[in-house]
Amino acid sequence: MKRRVLALMRKEFIQLFRDKMILIILGYAFFVDPIAVGVALTFELKHIPMAVYDQDRTARSRELIAHFGEARNFELLYTLESQEELDRRLTRGEALLALIIPPDFAHQVQRGRGKVQLLVDGSNSNAALLALNYASKIIAEYSHRIGVEAISSVSPGVVSALIIQNDVRIWYNPNALSDWFMPLSELFGIIMMVAVLLPAAAIVREKEAGTIEQLLVAPIRPRELIAAKLLPMFVVILLGLVVSLLWVRGFFHIPMVGSLGLFVALSALFLLSCFGLGLFVSLISRNLQQALIGTFFILFPLMFLSGMMVPIHSMPIWLQYLSYLSPLRYYLEIAFWITLKGVGLSVLWPQVVVLSVMGVVLLTMGAKRLRMVMA
Repeated sequence: MKRRVLALMRKEFIQLFRDKMILIILGYAFFVDPIAVGVALTFELKHIPMAVYDQDRTARSRELIAHFGEARNFELLYTLESQEELDRRLTRGEALLALIIPPDFAHQVQRGRGKVQLLVDGSNSNAALLALNYASKIIAEYSHRIGVEAISSVSPGVVSALIIQNDVRIWYNPNALSDWFMPLSELFGIIMMVAVLLPAAAIVREKEAGTIEQLLVAPIRPRELIAAKLLPMFVVILLGLVVSLLWVRGFFHIPMVGSLGLFVALSALFLLSCFGLGLFVSLISRNLQQALIGTFFILFPLMFLSGMMVPIHSMPIWLQYLSYLSPLRYYLEIAFWITLKGVGLSVLWPQVVVLSVMGVVLLTMGAKRLRMVMA
């Protein structure tokens, strides 16, 4: 039995490394895609093109404009001279946000009732909401500073009693960097896609090449065929995951607080669920095109329900219940909590138990169906 399995595994390794397209896909998935996503995609909006229509032209108005100029989120591109120019900049998409300061702004501030107007291009609603939130925060901080100055000029001794200091601290990601979330989440999602697609493609390739009949009459048992098919992919994917994780961590300076060994062990557990799904897809597909369609038909709902794209608590209740069926949901919690929080099995055991049950059930179902085909 051992010699038969080793011979089949050797064949699978040779086929895998001879397939240039598979190697290109693996290289892209492990080393290019997480970096590209981490660089290009972010929850933070930077360099927002901004226009300013200052009708007051006083020290107060210039002071407020300077606050926007110092913020890294905004880029002051246009100083406007008329309402018509403002309309033109927003209509053409040259500015996402416009700050309008009225002629009597300094006088209003002196009376304690300063007022400005923000105009936002809402054609891209997500960007508009983020830009509006950043701008409102800058104006609120400026208003707060003016209030402190006014109070201190009247009663210096009561300033400390009137000011409430908000000491905010973010754990596990002190600077709230999306660079720590996006590339890791993309990497973990890609692992699921590759771990489902490769087993499915390996079985379907035997069907298309006409060699599945040879395997059916060969002196091997179904469990030996499954082991020979899956173990080479298991080794390649797990090794690629570790190397890719180290590559992404070094590129984005992401800490590895927890145990790398525990991460690898639980990632291996996650691969069992993915391989089970891959076997199931391969056995209901007649060719590679059907296998690809079937893989994406399964993967996209599981990825959407995992919390990778939308927080689970923000979903409708019925989708929150459906999310418990996604193995990626539990793996994301395991991977992020080990990487950034440094937790161990004493915290992760519920996710480990569920992922173990899913892996055994899915892999058993796939193997059972394959035995039925070979019977």
